[in-house]
Amino acid sequence: MEVEDELVYNLFSDIRYLLKLIKAEPKKITIIVSPVWKYKFYQEFKRVFAKTKNISEIIKTLMQTPLKQYGNEITKLIPKLIEKQPSIIMSQEKEFKIFSSNKELIEKEFNCEIILEKAEKSQNEKSKFALPGKPSILIQ
Repeated sequence: MEVEDELVYNLFSDIRYLLKLIKAEPKKITIIVSPVWKYKFYQEFKRVFAKTKNISEIIKTLMQTPLKQYGNEITKLIPKLIEKQPSIIMSQEKEFKIFSSNKELIEKEFNCEIILEKAEKSQNEKSKFALPGKPSILIQ
């Protein structure tokens, strides 16, 4: 499966899962793409992880980069990334473009309005949970 197809397939799966949980027909679905810094963090993590699997060494190395301003969030994300690393990390721009080019397909599939947002521009609290390859999804 192509990376783009996999990204859209996973989004569909996540939306279906949420719809099953809330047991309601959506009127609007907002998809919030991860902030730019998390893509940079994922790329840096992958680079550092290739050299060492030691969590404290990974954290120490990452805290010596401009990413250190996100230190609290990074320390929470590292254990999850060690457990399961994404195979491909793209940019926020590329991910946003993929969702944008599939917007009509998503609207048709879920029969509702689709709003796409970048986390930096989102007013919603859930935007901070968006990750590269795993956007936040709000169903209304």
